[in-house]
Amino acid sequence: KEKSTIIEVKTRSNFRQISKQERIQCFCYMYITGCKYCLFVESNSNGEQKILRFEWDEDEFQTEVLDKLNDFVEKYRQISESEFISQAKKYKYDQIYDIN
Repeated sequence: KEKSTIIEVKTRSNFRQISKQERIQCFCYMYITGCKYCLFVESNSNGEQKILRFEWDEDEFQTEVLDKLNDFVEKYRQISESEFISQAKKYKYDQIYDIN
């Protein structure tokens, strides 16, 4: 945190470009920690690394995270109880076990 940088490490067999989902994940970490930079490190089994450094982007975070979360919340705030139940039935909650 002293250097205002997070480090996200992915272990892969082949290097590739950072995906949109991975970039959004890093922005969420940056937001939570207040960091301004991210070192996105890809490592493979040979010990090789590829490092991408990128900076906090308030506009991208707003459009890719906050706006989409707000849209989601607004959509589901307006559905009826029966619509909610119908949506919830898609998931198999009976297969979730109580570990206590």
